[in-house]
Amino acid sequence: MKNTVLAQGDRKSCPAAHMRYKHDAARSHGFFSPRLMLVVFALGFLFFCVFMTWAVSGGQPLFGAQIAGVDENDLFFKMFLADEARANLAGPQGGPEPATLKLFSYTVNKDDSLSRIAEKTGVNLDALISLNKLSDAHVITIGQQLTIPNQKGIYYKVKKGDTIGKLVKDYKIAGTAIQEANGLARDELETGSVIFLPGARLSAEEMDKALGMDFVRPARGGWISSVPGYRRDPFTLGHQFHPGIDIALPYGTAIVAARSGQVEFAGWNGGYGRMVMVKHTDGYSSIYGHMQRFIVSGGQWVRAGQVIGYVGSTGYSTGPHLHFELRRYGQFVNPMSVPGFRRAFSR
Repeated sequence: MKNTVLAQGDRKSCPAAHMRYKHDAARSHGFFSPRLMLVVFALGFLFFCVFMTWAVSGGQPLFGAQIAGVDENDLFFKMFLADEARANLAGPQGGPEPATLKLFSYTVNKDDSLSRIAEKTGVNLDALISLNKLSDAHVITIGQQLTIPNQKGIYYKVKKGDTIGKLVKDYKIAGTAIQEANGLARDELETGSVIFLPGARLSAEEMDKALGMDFVRPARGGWISSVPGYRRDPFTLGHQFHPGIDIALPYGTAIVAARSGQVEFAGWNGGYGRMVMVKHTDGYSSIYGHMQRFIVSGGQWVRAGQVIGYVGSTGYSTGPHLHFELRRYGQFVNPMSVPGFRRAFSR
């Protein structure tokens, strides 16, 4: 007891001895160290989080993609598959154009359009239209299989007299690219064969036709009996502006839509008699007057060359003919000044 008292006295009288006493006490009771307690608490919390995550996931692994269990109709899963498909599709979008032509198959989806497919695959409309022989680029169906090249260009049917040198000059492309894409060893080409022209584009006429922007002659035969401009009105004998062309034709001659579009009006319209108006792309609309009868109705979609009615002499007319007008954004346009329409009459 005496020794104890002396020891306590020593601690009070000697600070160094007091600090050594506290250090020895801490070492003898180490599991109460604050730093150690913090480590133990952190590890315990980590294991608790892992256990709860495992329980919530139903025992599935915490790491690694679980693609097999994803609903195929899930929007983000569909986006993932689309991204994967684009990443695995060779072509201009993925880097430099390869020399050798390779073809891939593409299935048209619900929200696809030809321009969207071209953007996805990194090619241009010319390539899609040419390789798939599309007569109307606006008409593709869900599930349709399209051929996609791994580089931009078009298919070309070799004509008599064609050489690689001539095609290089006509299409302004590299001759070596033609040879490499088609595996040609010589400059000679076989007439009637089909080759791929890397970097070539369709002509304006071919593109207009495929995009439904080309015009066709609104009626076969006949001749233009009146052109746009001021003329003497056969009824009032006064000078009035004639906003279209008159094509003299026999009664009952079929009248066709000069371009694909939607019927905006079909009915009786004063001096025009029985008339049809079709609205097209690029602000164009066409008018067909003095019909004997029409066989379309408002809101109906028609294609270029589709029969819409028959020649007559209704309204202010002195004989059977077709009065044809072309307007753009509501303003009169001389049909013969439009290259596409002028080409239709030269064919």
